[in-house]
Amino acid sequence: MANTRRSRLAIIFEKRFAPFFWTQFLSAFTDNAFKQALVLMITFRATMSEAETGQLIATASGLFILPYFLFSPIAGQISDKYEKAGIMRRVKFLEIVIMLLAALGFVLAGAGFGWADTYLIGILFLMGTQSTFFGPVKYSIIPQHLREDELMEGTALVESGTFVAILTGTIVGGILILQSVYFAGGALIVFSVAGWLASRKIPFAAPANPDIQIRWNWLSEYGNLYRITKQNNSVFLSIIGISWFWFLGAMVMAQLPNFVKLFVHGDESLYIMFLSLFTLSIAAGAVLTDLLSDTSIELGMVPFGLAGLSLFSLDIGLINYSQLPDDIVTAATALGGSANLVIYRAMLDVCGMGIASSFFIVPLYALLQHRTALETRSQVIAANNVAGALFMLGSAVIVSVLYAREISTPQLFIVLAALNVGTSLYLLASHPEFILRFLIWLLGLTRYKVRYVGRARIPGEGACLLVANPMGWLDWPLITAASERPVRFVHETSKPNSLGSAVLTKWFGAILMADDGSAEASTAAATSIRRALEAGEVVCVFSGSKNAGSATGPLLHEHLAQVLEDATVLGVPIALHELSGQGQTNRGPSGTTTSLRRHVEVQVGEGQPNLACSSELVMTAQQLLANS
Repeated sequence: MANTRRSRLAIIFEKRFAPFFWTQFLSAFTDNAFKQALVLMITFRATMSEAETGQLIATASGLFILPYFLFSPIAGQISDKYEKAGIMRRVKFLEIVIMLLAALGFVLAGAGFGWADTYLIGILFLMGTQSTFFGPVKYSIIPQHLREDELMEGTALVESGTFVAILTGTIVGGILILQSVYFAGGALIVFSVAGWLASRKIPFAAPANPDIQIRWNWLSEYGNLYRITKQNNSVFLSIIGISWFWFLGAMVMAQLPNFVKLFVHGDESLYIMFLSLFTLSIAAGAVLTDLLSDTSIELGMVPFGLAGLSLFSLDIGLINYSQLPDDIVTAATALGGSANLVIYRAMLDVCGMGIASSFFIVPLYALLQHRTALETRSQVIAANNVAGALFMLGSAVIVSVLYAREISTPQLFIVLAALNVGTSLYLLASHPEFILRFLIWLLGLTRYKVRYVGRARIPGEGACLLVANPMGWLDWPLITAASERPVRFVHETSKPNSLGSAVLTKWFGAILMADDGSAEASTAAATSIRRALEAGEVVCVFSGSKNAGSATGPLLHEHLAQVLEDATVLGVPIALHELSGQGQTNRGPSGTTTSLRRHVEVQVGEGQPNLACSSELVMTAQQLLANS
């Protein structure tokens, strides 16, 4: 197992991934170095008033985000139409040109030209435009260079690299501008050239949709982007979740300076320490998600991450900061271990928020890439970028309103925790697959050791009929975890009109069948199964004893064979069983029992494209179980 993990982590050194990784890393690094250098130069110009400085910084932030609204629909289409590595090289070359213009602006500012500030803010708009065209390519190219079982790791590495680049770029940008405006300009050119050189090594990535006609009316394209994202509910909800992350991140990053200064009584060095802890915790959490995912897109981490965010946000808001002395706290004091315990508790909360953020952002990004059609993937990423920008603007508006009502920063964290609870309930209620996967992930970490054999045999797209033996309440979570796609289960019930049945149908997409044994009930269920398969979905029926959990009777399989007689559907047999002699409850000589971790195996058989509608698939599933 250890060797497998080391080989997986080695993709960061492989030619198919490393050039892309360093290209996107240097892109984020250069962006943030330039923004920080510009903000500090504007802030510390003695000739400007506080109001003028604030207005310029606010304008700069708005101009950087504005291109996302103007050009994202077009950027997504271009990324789908043309070869992606070539797009990256052109965008990175454009960055060199922009940094040359930026360097000229810093020279003019150093020479005392007052309008240089306005000029550089205009350059920030160009950088935002460059980032807008880079964003859709950044995530849509990953699935073209990595295997499906590497997608989680690749996404985790990109996320961790991005936040390390944001942090280091921000710090380096500040250092550069404090040295000299000329030095800052020259260094930014060097960074952009390095990014372009890295992009020249990115492997070829074939156009996803070369026949698409570019629609230049960006305003009308928003409707098209919305329709594309709504085609898959899990993709749409992933965009909501990812955008919520940027809402939270923007709020925390914006409030950290005031929080550290006014409540923790820290200086600039302690603020940098808190900022570093937050961003590096996101990066570390991204890597941790990969270590816990075991090559699959582990959606079970999403509820865990959302819960952690609320808990840590609530705790940092409930701390009694009045017990802190008025003495200024520095980073050296905190590192030396002589700071008040309240400060270390706040640091722990900030780290917890960062790690918890990664636990839901990384799986959602991986899901967004995996479940989006190749020909529209870049456009979906573009829609995600627009939504993220909207949520960040919404974050700023909400913070302004709350501060206008004289709310304190700790109270703001409590509000953040409450808002996160509401968003979590919406996401989990709208897509219960998160709950099923969380259940099996949690059980896999605590009570059960689950081994999957042949899970890649469940196709990544197209209609598929799964036939499995029932295993009580575990069968739904086990099969859900085995499939990278949502699974619709056939469930027999004596109360099809009850609240429980409505929940199964509405939340989990179950196909209900009355258990009265009538031919009408089985025919209706078989017809519903056919409609689901015609829509390209994955459906699971259970075969076995009527007293065994979720098993359906033979009458359904007979009617299913008739209804699907002329259909072309891939059938996949699955055997669920507990491994004998492993993880059983044993009784010792004294009569006491010891409960060991139970071992369960999910074995997926070979797909049978021509047997999905016949009794042979049921027999194959039963034989697979017998031979396990």
